Amino acid sequence: MRQSNTPASQVSSSGRLEEKKPGLQSGTGNGKESAAVRGFVLIALLLLLLSSCSGVLKGGTYSTYFGEGLDYKTEMRGVEEKNLYKRLKAASEAFSPEEGMPPFTLLHLTTMAERDVSMFVKVLRAEGYYAARADYTIDDKLDPVLLRYIIETGPLYRLKEIRLTPHASFDQAANLLPRPDELPLRSGDAVKSSQVISAERTVVALLRKQGFPFAALRERTVTINHSDRTASIVFTVETGRKALLGETTFQGLITVDEDFLRGIIPWQRGDVFDEQLIQKFQRRLFETGLFSIVRIHEAQEVDDDDMLAVKVEVTERKHRSVSAGVSYRTDEKLGAKSSWEHRNIAGKAERLSIGMKASNYGAAAEGSFVKPQFFHRLQKLKLVTSLAEDRPEAYISRYLSSLALVEREIYPRVIAAAGLGIKVSSIEQQSDREDYQLLSAPFTLSRETSDDIFDPTRGGKLILQMTPMHDVRTEGRTFLKSTATYTHYLALMKSPILVLAARVSVGSVIGQSRLSIPADERFYAGGGGSIRGYAYQSVAPMSADGTPTGGRSIAEFSLELRGKITEKIGLAVFADGGGAFSSSDPLEGERLRWAAGLGLRYFTQIGPLRADVGFPLNPRPDMDDSFQFYVSLGQAY
Repeated sequence: MRQSNTPASQVSSSGRLEEKKPGLQSGTGNGKESAAVRGFVLIALLLLLLSSCSGVLKGGTYSTYFGEGLDYKTEMRGVEEKNLYKRLKAASEAFSPEEGMPPFTLLHLTTMAERDVSMFVKVLRAEGYYAARADYTIDDKLDPVLLRYIIETGPLYRLKEIRLTPHASFDQAANLLPRPDELPLRSGDAVKSSQVISAERTVVALLRKQGFPFAALRERTVTINHSDRTASIVFTVETGRKALLGETTFQGLITVDEDFLRGIIPWQRGDVFDEQLIQKFQRRLFETGLFSIVRIHEAQEVDDDDMLAVKVEVTERKHRSVSAGVSYRTDEKLGAKSSWEHRNIAGKAERLSIGMKASNYGAAAEGSFVKPQFFHRLQKLKLVTSLAEDRPEAYISRYLSSLALVEREIYPRVIAAAGLGIKVSSIEQQSDREDYQLLSAPFTLSRETSDDIFDPTRGGKLILQMTPMHDVRTEGRTFLKSTATYTHYLALMKSPILVLAARVSVGSVIGQSRLSIPADERFYAGGGGSIRGYAYQSVAPMSADGTPTGGRSIAEFSLELRGKITEKIGLAVFADGGGAFSSSDPLEGERLRWAAGLGLRYFTQIGPLRADVGFPLNPRPDMDDSFQFYVSLGQAY
């Protein structure tokens, strides 16, 4: 490190050493002449200053106000663990000079290094290294100058014990406090600051679940024992008064019926306060689709009866919307769809939707109506009517269908639905035409834990469906169609985002021979929502002329690795497999078709725009193309 011992020198704001010199004297000359001289000098100095500011930061060399700055490089020794190295590097000014003042001189570089080693010790202690040391050296004989950090992490300190004690004002029994084994920080764990903070939050959250809305951590005492490299922690907790849920008021309602919202409150007046109930109510309000903003506030104190008032502030969103979209697939070509929706017909979140879609494989129009709180606050009625013509290669189906379905949340995130439907259709396949009048009684059980509709990163979804069908026109034509689908998402990395998605689906039709089942109720595999790389509905039993005729069972498997390389751009690698089979048993051993491919994702506010290209791995000669291309909105599953 270099220091200046010249008493007549000081460090200016520019970082360069400047000597103190006498200023310009005006003498006894003419005042106007002296002013002109001073003005000329000031202008010259200003021009010189501006010209010297034209330097740029490039390759670690910094142009300062009065010339070229110091060219240096930085290295760190003593840290083997990759994540710890990244944390130290992120905390360093020298490793990220563009975020701070550039080191114009050795003095500035030394000052910056001093700040860095101080920060390194703080970071290391936060990671559990309480005996850590950090130092630096500067070798100014090299070009560029070398700034080297030497880190000694020392041993990792672990938790010896954690205790919770009541605050002096705590008038409740001490046994109401959470137990240490309920916390995320246990004996033997590394004493990291993030884990300690997580434990603090858990203490407060557990108390708020037990009826203490004003619970707070008053003091944290951490005792470090260097002899055995352990730490002991004591949390001093104040619970405040226990509260019961009191009156709930709403603010901001314009067209939404307040009684409807009261019907979805997950508690009764007088129930013990539980923060999870507040969060559940907020989630239900958002799920109505009626609000853009929902804020729930608890009163600052309980009343004389231990009641805690709750205030709900909402901002209604626009209840009508129009949407349109396009898609492209190699087999289906260009597709388009549009819809109109009203989400609050009569003030109680009644939803009316009308939609149309068309592609090379047909056209359809559909109308639906949803009535929430249908004889129960967790129950809804769904009415759906469709008029369509489907024209894939396998068949031509013209039909009119109607369905009435009652749906109910029987357990958190678990929904059961049952209903009645009728479908009148006329189907052509291989020059044969047959008419049907199918009565159905569908039953669905689903459980969804995924975190996003269009771009999930964790959780999963299970859907079980059973639909008995009876053809009124043909005596004895009754069959049962069943499917089971499970999708799971696993976040492998948070930064950058890397998600592994998996999907498995099986289905079967029993009760009739394959050709006695209507062609549009049989199973077909292949296409963008099935086995990418094979044409739509092409992986199925075939006729002699190569036309898909459909099967009585289906099995599909998919694995996809999704990564985000920027905020807007993502990539995917996938493998799909499966097939539809003549037998009603999808596991009977018929040959599966496999495909693999790549995908590009462009992330928008309403979900990712997806472009996939799939390649068949075991194509059938003279039948399967070398690839299939798909473009649509949302992930494949």
